[in-house]
Amino acid sequence: MPDLDDGLAEVEQSLRFLRGLYNLGWQSVVATSYIMQDYYLPDPALIIQKTQQLERLLRQEHIPVKLEPAAEYYWDEGLSNLLESDQELMCFTGNERARKFVLVETSLVHRPENFGVVMNILKQKGYSPVLSHAEQYVFLQQMPERVSILREAGVCFQVNLRSLTYEASPEARRLAQWLIREDMVDFWSAPPRLDLIQQAMESPLFPQIR
Repeated sequence: MPDLDDGLAEVEQSLRFLRGLYNLGWQSVVATSYIMQDYYLPDPALIIQKTQQLERLLRQEHIPVKLEPAAEYYWDEGLSNLLESDQELMCFTGNERARKFVLVETSLVHRPENFGVVMNILKQKGYSPVLSHAEQYVFLQQMPERVSILREAGVCFQVNLRSLTYEASPEARRLAQWLIREDMVDFWSAPPRLDLIQQAMESPLFPQIR
């Protein structure tokens, strides 16, 4: 979403990007804005408002891409406070209307001490936790068996299409490839660069995640 976090800054950029995605074959996008204490704290109502504004512009420009507003929550005190307050989190349903997916991310290097606890709280509240760009976490790259443990605990995985290109680290590429081969990729994320998405689409692994 334009002008909400460190992504695209202008509405025109968002329109160009979404038009490019449509031309590459994409028909629906979940727009997840960062929610991170002390850095990005957009009001959920503002996220929804900006999504609706962008949807109107898409219709005017005859770009038939479906948008669904959501958020990407950083694993910090702010998320813990939201869970304690029983405030409804911004989730998405994708193609599964009976489920409420919540996208979360944490430090790429260190596994949080309360990792399992928070995941369980999310599930107890009726959410399906989705670990953002799972292939990029060093603590999973070093111990892939943790991926299977999380999977058995009901955690979904998202992979960034960048990790199918050589702009990603070898470690991230290897884990992304392993996740795809093991059929553990539930969602993918796209960098706001059409050239990288085009490169990812040329990967022999790409048809397996469509």
